[in-house]
Amino acid sequence: MLIDRSFELSNKLSDHFEPDFIEETVFLKCLSLGKANLYLYRDTNLFKLFTDDTSGTKEQLMFKSYTISGTVRQNNTYKSQILFLNDCENISSLDLQKLNYSEKELTKLFNAYNTCYNENFSNELKVVRKGTFNLYPRIGASFF
Repeated sequence: MLIDRSFELSNKLSDHFEPDFIEETVFLKCLSLGKANLYLYRDTNLFKLFTDDTSGTKEQLMFKSYTISGTVRQNNTYKSQILFLNDCENISSLDLQKLNYSEKELTKLFNAYNTCYNENFSNELKVVRKGTFNLYPRIGASFF
């Protein structure tokens, strides 16, 4: 998938608005699963949020800080990428305008959207455990 690994640290900001996408295989954590899906990628000093596009392909929600003439600016394209969430009567245009690019706020918004289309929506992700794995350290020597 395509991912922009631009840093948000003030001393490592790029000098252009456009994302610097690279093709990479990454593991995503599911934050909200329903009519609209939200995923998280976290790495050292980096977190990025993703959603599914209409074809089911994962797409990064674009947020990037950059500098122009020493002034820090932000690419907030993610707000236009999630305009479809406005279809839900519980989510207003003002909610989308005031939204910050954070795991907590976007998860809350996606959960509200999924609840709007499924009254029984639950964001409880079940962990399935199969079998057990036991490891016992033993001290000694074997002679064959």
